[in-house]
Parts: sequence; C-alpha cells; structure tokens
Amino acid sequence: SQYYQLYKTADIYAYFVNLIQALIANKPLVLLDSDLNPSEIDGVDESLVNVAEDIEHSVYENMEDVVTALQQSTSEITIFTSGTTGQPKKVVHTVSTLTRSVRIGDKYKGQIWAYAYNPTHMAGLQVFFQTFENLNTLINVY
Repeated sequence: SQYYQLYKTADIYAYFVNLIQALIANKPLVLLDSDLNPSEIDGVDESLVNVAEDIEHSVYENMEDVVTALQQSTSEITIFTSGTTGQPKKVVHTVSTLTRSVRIGDKYKGQIWAYAYNPTHMAGLQVFFQTFENLNTLINVY
C-alpha cells in the first residue's frame, strides 16, 4: 500500500519490490544508486529520498496479471547517467522506451540470467524487464 518515489537502498529485493509496486500502480520513480552522493544528484530534493507515499492496493489473480499491469504501465522512470563529464544527468524513460528491445515468447521463458548490472542503470533495467516479462523462474544476482 506504499512505495518510495525516490528510493535509495542497498537491499536488492526491496528495490525490486518497490519498482514493481510503483510500475503496476502507474507511479513515477526516481532510481538512485545506493552509493550516490547527494551532491551528484542535480535537481533531487534529498529530503524526499526514502519517504513513503500511499498507493492504491491492488490484488492480482496471478503473475501473468502482474506482468500485464507492468507492461501497460504509464509510469515515468528517472535514471541518472554519467555521460562524458562524469556528473550524473537526469534522463526520464517510460516503461515502453525501456522495454522496446524485450523479446517475449516461449523460447525466452525459463532462461537463467546472471544479474551483473546495476539495477538502477539502463542495462540493469533492460535485464530486469527481459526476465520479468518472460516470467523467468530464477535470477542469479552477483
């Protein structure tokens, strides 16, 4: 019944629960690296980091319904990229822009992925969406 729009945590499970809750509730997210220095985050009010916000509680019959809700999400996801200067820059995506390269189908189900990317970065989000949208049964986190 709650989520964090600006969430900063080293707990990978809590991070993904928050991500999924926000997306299926069509709420905006600002993804922050757990080790990001506040001086590196331009335009983010640090007092709002890890402040819970209420969301409507939804019940889903099965995981397929959760995946469908995520795929239809209108949430905006803000990430920070380092660019060429090293100073992180804010970039806003939608679920559709982050999932345009996701391949869905029977041949992708049950695949095992090694999660080697930071989940708050573009590559990490792409691996998450590829696995989640195909209902993979196992994700190895390294």
